[in-house]
Amino acid sequence: MYMPLKLGRGSDFRGVVCGQAPLNGKPFLYKLLPQTDLNLQMCVETCPSQTGPQLCLYEPDGITPTTFCYQAAASFAHGLQCVQK
Repeated sequence: MYMPLKLGRGSDFRGVVCGQAPLNGKPFLYKLLPQTDLNLQMCVETCPSQTGPQLCLYEPDGITPTTFCYQAAASFAHGLQCVQK
């Protein structure tokens, strides 16, 4: 049962399924650098609607930000995935 859920929802850079503990409040999968690294992805509360804000990766608790931050690109939600505009 775990694998179909993981395929349907998407998982972050650590393999934790978005929207599941400890990422309950982060149901959307956002790929930080889709042009160069498809594995660099994180779960977010909402898809960034504007380019520019910083998105920082988080510690295993899903809350505490790390110092690894990237510039967000404008995107929209398509299902539970953020698609860059």
